[in-house]
Amino acid sequence: MAAAIPEGNSPDLSPSGSGRVSGAMAAAFPWVRFLPHEDAQAFVVELTRTREAAGHPHRDPAPVLQVITEWRNTAAIHADPELKELVTAAGQGAGPVEPPRERRP
Repeated sequence: MAAAIPEGNSPDLSPSGSGRVSGAMAAAFPWVRFLPHEDAQAFVVELTRTREAAGHPHRDPAPVLQVITEWRNTAAIHADPELKELVTAAGQGAGPVEPPRERRP
């Protein structure tokens, strides 16, 4: 899957190029059609940046595969109205998170 964006090529994220990116992403990752447009663009940017940062995908594909897995799970939530409602329902969160305490030696 990491070969969906040719190495060294960043996708054209301009409004005029977004159709090509969407078509390429939909061909490589059919589940991307369930993502809202802004999320689909964010996926392309994150995938591209992660791939560039990770280097050649044959050395360590784990970072790229992690991005793909996380976005595929996000698309699954968007594809299921009941699951989306459950995840996004008000009051379902765990509440505020306390900042970490300093460790004393």
